[in-house]
Amino acid sequence: MNEFKVNDYITLLLVNNETIIYVNNKRFLEKKDYEQLLPVLEQILQYF
Repeated sequence: MNEFKVNDYITLLLVNNETIIYVNNKRFLEKKDYEQLLPVLEQILQYF
């Protein structure tokens, strides 16, 4: 399990080759495909 803290609100967790996004310590989304993940992260980051 790898963890990357983007900022105070967003954390990415890599578990079994799947990226899990946490926003405000709540599970938000799970993605296997990084191409799909980037647009989602961009949208989230606009609010923080």
